[in-house]
Amino acid sequence: MSRIVVEDGFLSYQRCVELMDLVQDYPHEIHNGTYTHNVVTLWRENHRLMEPILEKCRVFANELFDWNYKVRIQRGDIVRWPIGTRMAPHYDYRETTSILTSIVYLNDCDDGKTVFDNNLEIQPKAGRAVFYDGKHFEHSVTEVKGNQRYTLALWYMFGKELDK
Repeated sequence: MSRIVVEDGFLSYQRCVELMDLVQDYPHEIHNGTYTHNVVTLWRENHRLMEPILEKCRVFANELFDWNYKVRIQRGDIVRWPIGTRMAPHYDYRETTSILTSIVYLNDCDDGKTVFDNNLEIQPKAGRAVFYDGKHFEHSVTEVKGNQRYTLALWYMFGKELDK
């Protein structure tokens, strides 16, 4: 996949607030100064909130491209980016079988933009989603200033082959 798809209003403002509220008291890992909350754990304990959101992401990812395989979510995190955090330019190689990445911004943030190697800058706006191939597009995050940045980050892989 060699394109970047931006979808405004992908999640409602209310859903974004629910996800941010959900992780306030949850255990987290610290990764490059950010606080990550594993989606699988959140889904197990909050199935009624998480399942419709994850299903919407799966369906949208499958509708984006004419693939011969159904796409499924491989890994996911809700990430809280404190003021002062940033991420250097990188490719997504954490999961070797990933074929797609998505980021859903859960709040508005004046800074903390996602910047791609083609000079495209995506401003964090509550409910905005970005789908792209993280192995194809180098990307970074500018320094978070003003208020914390919250994102739902998902990585996808091929699942079952489609019936033809």
